Amino acid sequence: MIMQKTAILHIQEYPYCIVTGPDALTLRIRAAKDDIDQAFICFKNLYDHTSEFQKVEMKRILASALFDVYEATIKVPLKHFKYYFELIFGSAKMYYTSDGFLEIVAPENCFYYPNINSDEILALPKWAEGETIYQVLVDRFFDSDPSNNPPQTKPCKAIPDRNTYYGGDFGGIIAKLDYLASYGVGIIYLSPVLKSPSYHKYDVEDYYTIESIYGGKEKLRELTEEAHKRGMKVILDGVYGHCSCEHEFFRDLCEKNEKSPYRNWFEVYDFPVSVEKGNYNTFANVVPIMPKLNTANNEVIAYFAKQGAYWAKYLDIDGYRLDVADEISHTFWRQFRLSLEAVKKDALLLGEIWNQPTQWLKPGELHSATNYKFRQYTLALARNEIGTKKYASLIEEHLMTTSTMQQNYLASLLGSHDTLRLANEIPERKTRFLIMKLMLLMPGMPLIYYGDEISLAGGKDPDNRRAMDWNHMLTKEETEFREAAMFRKKSEILKKGSLNFLTSEEGLLVFTRELAAEELIVIANFTDVSMDYEIEDEYKLVLGKIATIPGKIRLDAKEIAVLQMDKANNTLEKIKRREKG
Repeated sequence: MIMQKTAILHIQEYPYCIVTGPDALTLRIRAAKDDIDQAFICFKNLYDHTSEFQKVEMKRILASALFDVYEATIKVPLKHFKYYFELIFGSAKMYYTSDGFLEIVAPENCFYYPNINSDEILALPKWAEGETIYQVLVDRFFDSDPSNNPPQTKPCKAIPDRNTYYGGDFGGIIAKLDYLASYGVGIIYLSPVLKSPSYHKYDVEDYYTIESIYGGKEKLRELTEEAHKRGMKVILDGVYGHCSCEHEFFRDLCEKNEKSPYRNWFEVYDFPVSVEKGNYNTFANVVPIMPKLNTANNEVIAYFAKQGAYWAKYLDIDGYRLDVADEISHTFWRQFRLSLEAVKKDALLLGEIWNQPTQWLKPGELHSATNYKFRQYTLALARNEIGTKKYASLIEEHLMTTSTMQQNYLASLLGSHDTLRLANEIPERKTRFLIMKLMLLMPGMPLIYYGDEISLAGGKDPDNRRAMDWNHMLTKEETEFREAAMFRKKSEILKKGSLNFLTSEEGLLVFTRELAAEELIVIANFTDVSMDYEIEDEYKLVLGKIATIPGKIRLDAKEIAVLQMDKANNTLEKIKRREKG
């Protein structure tokens, strides 16, 4: 047997080498699919020149169509490390070191991690792990106080244009907190709430004023207080990549040009600065009314780090969803986090990132990111563009870009204010609610875009931002989704458990969620006919409907079921047979 050496990868960078404790390193190594039988880490104190190396076996944690990833955590009390890998394939053995592949390892061949510093530890807000997020566009949710409505407010049934207001406010969200609780919501994510000339508020005019049309700062503080009483957290949408051309700093730049103290707060191409000419960097390079901020400028960083902490303290909010987080400098996010944690140690930072989030999730930066790859792959599965085996491979390969600790923090979503409504993307009701329930059962923080739970329709922006329909009567599928959401709320396994895809027939998506000695098996039928899944283990059906026949369960078309496994009565051989697909 010949090992594919070119597929072996370990680098001393996130996510292959992460400090996960004051004396702990979590290490990964990648190999070609099914290429090695076992992997071990051999390690000891960097300054220990006499004792033998300790050895721990690594666990295969991820498996795509191309690669396997193995992981283990090692601890050295004095937090100085040297280590190498022992790889077993067939009857052969090979060592992987900082000098490549060797048959004999000397101390100087080892990887060194010379010292753990406290700011290198991957720290996450424990309260947020696996919680369900509900995204609210404040203006579109519920109008509790018509007296603060802008003059152009329209009735809820009106189709929105780019200047539409519906009158939603903070009091309206307070009035509907029990509704959110009925979906097991743990985190309420509010659209931008700062003073702005637009309906969407992503062009901030004043970073120290809460919109009066929403009820102002005191009503927002009341909202956080009421949410906290019900065990729910509140996060705001932080918009720091760009501001409004009406912001006083940008207006000063337009007036004074080269002499403005804010000359370097923006990225100006030439002078004089003009909104009509748009001769400066802007959001998406095409929106002159939203000039881009120079987030590598130390004055800009200091201003917004202070601003973010100010509102966290005053409003007692629990963190931020961060707009276009991958367009903002790493120095900005590190300083923003330090300032925020000085007033709220366990605040959550969730970045809007549409692709691989790797470089923003390192220790000291963001805790989590939006998982738009989950949306991409899941919609493709729902449309029969890919099969279940390809889907599992794509999900696992994407998870290879993040640390194991953060996988239950990724905000898995199927819709947002930047996408078509899910009811428009997947018009067929059974398929749509199949993937919505799948979102609840997968790792991460499932993110429900307001109205998707009641099949609210909407095409391209701004049609995807219609007002919530509070007269809607739930259908069978919508009721089942709410039941699944409450099931997730009560399940520590779904919030914090690991993921393991199982081999199954094409069309069936089968995976386990495991936590300590507990295990759930999730089985989803993406075909148009009933399908059988062989299972010999003892189980209890805890969600969904199945038919039982000896040694098998039968699942109807476009249905999903969750089984609680009785591990005490499952033999080791039965557990071993469950291989990754």
